[in-house]
Amino acid sequence: DLNPALAVLQRALALDPLREQVARAAIQLNGRLGNRTAAVQTYNRLGEALQKELGALPEAETQALYASILRT
Repeated sequence: DLNPALAVLQRALALDPLREQVARAAIQLNGRLGNRTAAVQTYNRLGEALQKELGALPEAETQALYASILRT
């Protein structure tokens, strides 16, 4: 059961929404669990936070993961 791991990742993102590595792990785990909507929402929240706080986009690795989630 991967839900406890996902809960930990979600708590970490609630504390620091700019932690891209954590967001990427949550996106990937949501994808593995078949939670495509949650994966997309996590990516969108990350993108909004990065843009607002840093004027930046998600890293290429995160964008590629997002694209792979959309293809499934």
